Amino acid sequence: MAADLYSVDGKKVKTVELPEQFSEAYDLDLIQRAYRANRLHQFQSSGAYINAGQGVSAKLSRRRRDYKGSYGLGISRTPRKVLWRRGTQFGWVGALAPGTVGGRRSHPPKSEATYLIKINKKENQKAIRSTLAGLAQANHVLLAENGIESLQKAKDVLKFLSAVSLSAAETRRSKTGKAKLRGRKHSTALGPVFIVSKDCALRTAARNLPGTEVHVVNHLNVGVFMKHPDGHFRQTVWSQEALQLLQNKRLYFPSGAGKQ
Repeated sequence: MAADLYSVDGKKVKTVELPEQFSEAYDLDLIQRAYRANRLHQFQSSGAYINAGQGVSAKLSRRRRDYKGSYGLGISRTPRKVLWRRGTQFGWVGALAPGTVGGRRSHPPKSEATYLIKINKKENQKAIRSTLAGLAQANHVLLAENGIESLQKAKDVLKFLSAVSLSAAETRRSKTGKAKLRGRKHSTALGPVFIVSKDCALRTAARNLPGTEVHVVNHLNVGVFMKHPDGHFRQTVWSQEALQLLQNKRLYFPSGAGKQ
């Protein structure tokens, strides 16, 4: 398979043959498995506060003739808090127990719960190669000369994207529900992704472009290239040096695993 190589000015220079990683058999099931494993490794643990629903004094004595006891009154053993009293007569309401209003949950989510899915290293490498093949088949691979990694301003990156008929994501929508309270009120559509050979100026230049990401070639995963795990790929722009590194070091092949 081949892809077009563009200059930093957005002019087509030539057509370049893609490395053998882009010739892997396309396997959507394998890609989805690797995508799910990657997303679950980014999952942030959450759970209930250990003392949630237990902020009331609702302990009652079950012993005979104890003051403020419930023995012999023909009531259930549900913990209760006192709302009023008249001598040794008390007005109670159920509290603290899972079956009462405002009480604790019987089986709340546990922060120590593990939702991770393990995937074999060779299987994950094959999934990445399969994703690259899907990108090539969908014609979502575009090559840029090495000068792309030296761009230092966002306007220069926008100028390049415009010249090659790409653009940063502009779709932005407001979320509903709890997201507004937790600092993630808006969601932005995913735009193009740049693949570079090393940590370079482009990572800073593209940082403020909505939906645009920059990743180093030897730290890729399936989620980098996916808009949705059902086979919707992102437009990718590879620097010429990153493509050469992918080919020369045979990245994401078992034989080249030690060189990553």
